[in-house]
Amino acid sequence: MAARAKTEPDPRLAELYRRMAEDQFSTMDTLQLRAFFGPGIHTAWEKGLDEGALAYLDAMIAGEWCPMNVANADWLKGQLREHGWYKISIYGADADGAAWLIVQHARHDLAFQREVLAMLEPLWETGETKGQNYAMLYDQTAHYAGRPGRFGVMGDCTAPGVWSPKPLEDPNAVDLWRKKAGMPPLAQYVAMRSKGCVP
Repeated sequence: MAARAKTEPDPRLAELYRRMAEDQFSTMDTLQLRAFFGPGIHTAWEKGLDEGALAYLDAMIAGEWCPMNVANADWLKGQLREHGWYKISIYGADADGAAWLIVQHARHDLAFQREVLAMLEPLWETGETKGQNYAMLYDQTAHYAGRPGRFGVMGDCTAPGVWSPKPLEDPNAVDLWRKKAGMPPLAQYVAMRSKGCVP
């Protein structure tokens, strides 16, 4: 995405891709990767760093992560209010995904996330945004508002090797919702997430 931002002729998309690349470098490569899969997970550029060095690196990046998320969200708010969502049929799946990642990480601004969720609601069923993105944002905003989720995205490690989803609106319908969003059954997702619940 960083390389694509340099060659993208549309300045709006170029800036979106640049911000998304910066976001992903600061999160997936460090904080979220180890939080998701457990300690001892290293990306290619971190090979050879010991756990102390990784902890220092995580702390340094975390200090930049929060203000970066605020700046990205503020920039995206203006773009969305002026131009609407980055529909797949117009801008492509990469733009849709990049914008969604910025929204997902805007946890400091639940009102903005809810605004985007309402924007995406009519779009995910018509293929103008990924169903999985809508599902994850739906459950995330529900969780932070103290409501049950619909898709089983949010959860915690409840025992060594066991990840459990947060309360659901309708446990009997969760796999129907997940299928509609193009997601695997909840049992498969639970098994994958449980691998990160190391003792």
